Amino acid sequence: MRRLLQRLPAAIVAACLIAIAAPAAAQRLEASDKQEVLDAIERVLTRQAFVPGVDFTTWPAHLGSRRASVDAATTPRSFLYAVNRILREFGVSHCRVDLDEGGGTPLMAQEPSSGGRPASELTWLADGTAVVRVRTFGADYKRDSIDALFEEASKAPRLILDLRSNGGGLVGNLQHLMGYLLPPGSVMGTFVTRRTATAFESATGGDATDLAAIAEWSRSKLRVRSRSEAVFAGKIAVLVNRGTGSASEMAAAALRDVLGAPIVGSATAGAVLGSTYSALPHGFRLQYPAQDYVTAKGVRLEGHPLVPDAEVRTRGFGEKDPVLDAARQLLVGQSR
Repeated sequence: MRRLLQRLPAAIVAACLIAIAAPAAAQRLEASDKQEVLDAIERVLTRQAFVPGVDFTTWPAHLGSRRASVDAATTPRSFLYAVNRILREFGVSHCRVDLDEGGGTPLMAQEPSSGGRPASELTWLADGTAVVRVRTFGADYKRDSIDALFEEASKAPRLILDLRSNGGGLVGNLQHLMGYLLPPGSVMGTFVTRRTATAFESATGGDATDLAAIAEWSRSKLRVRSRSEAVFAGKIAVLVNRGTGSASEMAAAALRDVLGAPIVGSATAGAVLGSTYSALPHGFRLQYPAQDYVTAKGVRLEGHPLVPDAEVRTRGFGEKDPVLDAARQLLVGQSR
């Protein structure tokens, strides 16, 4: 095969390779293939998915009510659309099917790409305020880059952390960033798993869906990891918008809870569940929630977007950034 390709013109070789690697979205799905995927989804949801108060064992009933749309789907793309419409009926984030591209890393949220832009960057305002933009906590997050940024930003009297349109990512990356902003050992919040909820109910007789009570009872907390570098000593503000989700919401909430850092912008996504992936037959995978999250002050963020301390509209084309300016003014006022 290799010798044959070497003898062919480049254009023909490219066409052959495209044909060989035809996208899964263009393939046809047989009824038996779809059923295998649906059966696997049911196994994962009923045995492993967990959100307090959500009954994932009702998946067959949800599927039955919309079976016609699934049966009508003949390609992976149309099948994904039909299945994800059904999954949305559970009313929770981090629950969807997509095509498996060889990932499978457990996530706090989906790993958003930084779209070719730097995943993190540092800029300076005229008054010496440092602005650190973090676009993702996912695969594009580079810890060495963050280390370099904060080595420089540590000189500033004020810091604005821009988490706008940061959809989240890995909890480990969140902890890495928070290590520069919060005192070592600070409690950011509590993850509540099925095991935690069951243990709470058994030990106290309490309600296994009372997340605030479970979080207060649990000794397992999400804490800031200790680090040798100095924690930023100046005033901090956080910028958010509707695209700020999951790990980014956790960061903003923790900075407000622990430091009283003002949040500026517009309400966040309200999508904070710990999730992971499970491989499905025929090249699909299921992202499903496995744990809920409660802030250090006992607030559930899933379904409850963070409301900024200062709500500021998004800038229009060609305008200055009013959100950034509002945060700067808040910090300057705090310094007086």
